[in-house]
Amino acid sequence: MQTGVDLCKSLVPILDEVVEEDPNKKIVKVDIDEEEELAAQYKIMSVPTLLVFRNGEIIDKSVGLIQKNMK
Repeated sequence: MQTGVDLCKSLVPILDEVVEEDPNKKIVKVDIDEEEELAAQYKIMSVPTLLVFRNGEIIDKSVGLIQKNMK
């Protein structure tokens, strides 16, 4: 069974490819063990969690490993 860290590492190539395809997108990675207040603010209970923002507002959320075609 993969841990949250393993799943997060599995996402890196997918996220890198998304940014390569659209340089206007920005990926920010946060270690929730180091940023507990931020994790609490966004109610992150599991990793990996992806939050998609537009104009400072969350427009989409995904928990767990995703496939590239789900972006």
